[in-house]
Amino acid sequence: MPDTAAVRASPCLPAAGWLDGRVSAAPGDLAARLAGQTAPLAGQVQAIKSALVELAAETDDSLIEKYLGGETLSPQELAAGLRAAVLQRKLVPVYACMAPRGLGITELLEGICRLFPSPADRPLRDAEGRPVDSSPTAPFVGFVWRTVNDPYVGQMHFIYVCGGTLVADTEVVNANKEQRERLAQFVELNGKKSTPLDEARAGDIIAVTKLKVTSLGDTLCQAGTKVVFAPYQFPNPVMWYAVSGKTQADEDKIGTALQRVAEEDPTIHVERNTDTRETILSGMGDVHLAVAVERMKRRSGVDVTLSTPKVPYKETVTARGEGHYKHKKQSGGRGQYGEVYLRVEPLPPGDEEWFVDAVVGGVIPGNFIPAVQKGVVDGMSRGCVAGYPVVNVKSSVYDGSYHEVDSSEISFKIAASRAFKDAMSKARPVLLEPIMTVKVT
Repeated sequence: MPDTAAVRASPCLPAAGWLDGRVSAAPGDLAARLAGQTAPLAGQVQAIKSALVELAAETDDSLIEKYLGGETLSPQELAAGLRAAVLQRKLVPVYACMAPRGLGITELLEGICRLFPSPADRPLRDAEGRPVDSSPTAPFVGFVWRTVNDPYVGQMHFIYVCGGTLVADTEVVNANKEQRERLAQFVELNGKKSTPLDEARAGDIIAVTKLKVTSLGDTLCQAGTKVVFAPYQFPNPVMWYAVSGKTQADEDKIGTALQRVAEEDPTIHVERNTDTRETILSGMGDVHLAVAVERMKRRSGVDVTLSTPKVPYKETVTARGEGHYKHKKQSGGRGQYGEVYLRVEPLPPGDEEWFVDAVVGGVIPGNFIPAVQKGVVDGMSRGCVAGYPVVNVKSSVYDGSYHEVDSSEISFKIAASRAFKDAMSKARPVLLEPIMTVKVT
C-alpha cells in the first residue's frame, strides 16, 4: 500500500487532469500567479501518481498483471481501480477546495460521482445492523440529515431517500417518535432554485417544510415499516463564550435566535449558567462560533457580543453571625409587616438540616415559617461578597414579630431575605473557587 501522505496529497481524479501533471484547474488570475511555481513540485506529483496507479492496480487481478507487465493503465481502468480502493477502504480521498474562488470544486463533485459508493455498493444499515432495501420498489425510508430555519418558509428539513419511492401528499411515520407526519409537498434544491417534485426515489435528496414533530436525525418510514438509523454522534464542544445582545432589542430576541442556530447545528450548544446568570454559547472553535454569530445577525437580525465566561464562584461563611430585618410598609389600606431575627453558621459536613425553626412563644406564627424559609433561599441565591450563590450555610430563625392585619407571606419572605444578608455579612463570608475534575484524552 502506498505511503499515507502520498495518498492524502492527491486531490484529483484521472478525469480531472492529474494524469498530465495538473493538480487542479485554477481561475484566471490565480492560475497566472501560480504559473512557474508548480515546476519544483513535478517530482512529488510524479511520485503521487505512481503511488495511486499502484494502489488502483492492486484492487483487481487483471489490472495488477497489466501493471506488472509494464503496460500503462487507461484513465477508465485507473478510475475503476481507485473506486474499488475506496469501496475496500484502502483509500480515503482528501480534496483541497476554495469555495469562493471555485478552486477544487469540480474535482470534488467528480470525485463524489466517480469514487464514492452508491447504496447498491454498500447498503445502508439500521441501528441494529440490518441492511435497508434501497431499491425504488421497496417501502419508503427517509433520513433527516439536516435542518435549517428559512426566514420565509420556516423550518426546512432535508431528507435523503434511503429506499423506496415517495409520492407527494403521502402520510409517513416518524419511526423515532412513533408519530405520523404528512409530506404534502417537497422540492429539489439547486442553489437558490427550488423545483417541486411529484415523487422522489431512492438516492434523491428533497427538502420538506411544515413537519410537526420531526427533527434532525429522525427516520421517516412508510406506514407498516419501521426502520430506525443509529443516531448521530456529535463531538463535545471545545470553546465556550458568554453571549449577550448588543442592545436591549437584541437581548429580547436573542433566545429565539440562539434556539434556531442550535437546531440547525447540533454541535452548537446553548445553556444558561444559573450560578453566573450568563447564557453560554459553545462550539468547535472560534471560527465555528463566529459563523454562528454571523448567521444570527443575517437570519434573525440579532447582534450579539461574545465575552469570556465568568468564573462560577460560590460563597460561604466561616463563623457564626446574627442578622435582623423589619419589613414595614404602609401606603393606604392594608400594609406589610414582618420582622425576622436570623442566625447563620457553617453547615457541618454531612448535616442536611440547613434550615432550623427555633422560634418559641409564637412570635412568628407557624404558617409564616415556610415564607421565612423561601426568603432564606432567595438570600442564598446572591451572596453579600460578590453576588454568587451561597453554599454550606445553616440558617436558624429564632425571633421576630408580626402584625395581626398587615403580616403576610411576602412580608416575611422579604424580611427573611434581608435578615440573611445582614447575618451573612457578620459571619466572615468568603469566596469559594471552583474545583473541577479534568480528563485529558
